[in-house]
Formats: sequence, structure tokens, C-alpha cells
Amino acid sequence: MKKLLHLSFLMLATVAIIASCEEHPGNPGDFSVKCTLELNPVMRSLKGVEYPLTQIRRIDSTFRYFYIEEDTIKYENGEPILDDSGNLIVSEDTIYYFSDITAQFTEYEVVVLPWEMDTFEIMFKSNARWAANTPVTNSRTESTWYYNYNSSTSGGGDGCVSFRTKSNTTGRMRGIEAVQEIYTRDSTVMARLHFTQAYKPIE
Repeated sequence: MKKLLHLSFLMLATVAIIASCEEHPGNPGDFSVKCTLELNPVMRSLKGVEYPLTQIRRIDSTFRYFYIEEDTIKYENGEPILDDSGNLIVSEDTIYYFSDITAQFTEYEVVVLPWEMDTFEIMFKSNARWAANTPVTNSRTESTWYYNYNSSTSGGGDGCVSFRTKSNTTGRMRGIEAVQEIYTRDSTVMARLHFTQAYKPIE
């Protein structure tokens, strides 16, 4: 009897789960709202030092798309022209057009970081899903002295990207910049930051 009751309960629970899965979700939001991503003008290290982020350029542009338009070449009487193999001769034109989607790109001046190892935070406000790429160098390979630390490289809404540097005891400024990009997932807003690192002074 107990087994029968237990089986009946499991069947009812299964039906309830299936019914809940079939429910349609409500309105998830207004997709006409433009995505925003705004960096805090000051970056901070865990040692308490502040580094201003200075814009060097801001570009607003629209996405440009294209499609291939094909047209069969014909005689004046409307009959199609064939090649030597009996195939239609078709011309191709590339048609470019601009969409109504506006994209915003902001680039910041190079920030010179101290030679000592430290951890830094880039804070920003956003109303969208965003991503922060793995830090790269100018040669487009992963940086060996600048890397994400205890930080998610994707998220949504207001966020923070943390990164750490290794100590620079080479006796010279880092020869290759680290490039950090933070952008909304729909690629309509992007921020690009550049970093280099000072060297340990001679004692």
C-alpha cells in the first residue's frame, strides 16, 4: 500500500513538472532599448592607487551590410544570352546598405602601470549582457604579464573586470602593450583600453 501511494505521488510530481515546463514565459523586456556600457573614469588598484582613464577617441557609426544581386544577361528581345556551354550568363553586383543600428566605439590612452605586481579593477555600468576578452598583446597573442584574475569575462548589467600584473624586473618598459576590450554582446558598444608597465628602478 505504501509503495502504491509513493508511486502515485511520483506520478503527480512528474505531471506537475511537465506542466510547469509547458508554461510560456512572460515578456522578458523591451528589446528596443539601446545597450549601454559606460566605464568609470578612474581605475583602482587593490593597493588603493587610482589611475584615470582618458578617452582619445569616440566613434559613432552604423553597421554596413551587403548582399549579392544576380541578374541574367539578356538580348534586347528579352531572350537570355548563353555562353559556349549553353549556360546562362549571369552578372553579379555587390549592393551595400547601412542598417539603423548605431555602434559606439571608445578608445582610451595607454595607462602606465607600476612595476610591482598588483591587482586592478575596471568598474562600469551597463544595462546589457557584456563580455571582456582575454587580454592580448599587439601581436594578438595572450599577454604573459597582464591577465584576468578572479574575474568573470562575461556577465550582465553593472560589472567589474579584475586583472593582475606580474612584476617587471626586466630593466625596461614593457615593449608590448596589453589590450583589454569590454563590449556589449550585441557589439553595439565597445571600450578598448591599452596598458603598459614601468620597470623597477635601479637601486
